[in-house]
Amino acid sequence: MLTDFELLKTFSVSKQGEKIIKLVMFQGVTDVATNIRQAELIDQAINNVLINDNKFNGLVDLSALGPAAHYPSPKARQIYSDLVNQERLEKIAVIAPQLILRSIMHFIATKTMTNKPIKFFKDYNTALNWLMDKNETFLQIG
Repeated sequence: MLTDFELLKTFSVSKQGEKIIKLVMFQGVTDVATNIRQAELIDQAINNVLINDNKFNGLVDLSALGPAAHYPSPKARQIYSDLVNQERLEKIAVIAPQLILRSIMHFIATKTMTNKPIKFFKDYNTALNWLMDKNETFLQIG
């Protein structure tokens, strides 16, 4: 199992402007224990960036994972579900250039999310534009 120090290098969490929290995944992990710990660290990192109760949008960039992405463990999915179902999260844009990534994320989204608007994109700029549009809200695998 990777150490926390090593796992923290597999992703980054940052604010982009006042209303967007950006998660970039650099590397997935395959064993269950490490997969769960990575999800816990992502959850902690996102909550550390959020210093108040303001609403925000999520931008998840999975571009670096490539077609070798794997399905998260049930416990990791639950951690992600709890994170994305927070009331203050308004909508989520997922950047996943590969069809396999979009398919995995679509399946996870339909199983874990309540009524959050989520959309899947092949590129960063289109995803960012959608997040900034207050009128468009729907689930779509593009």
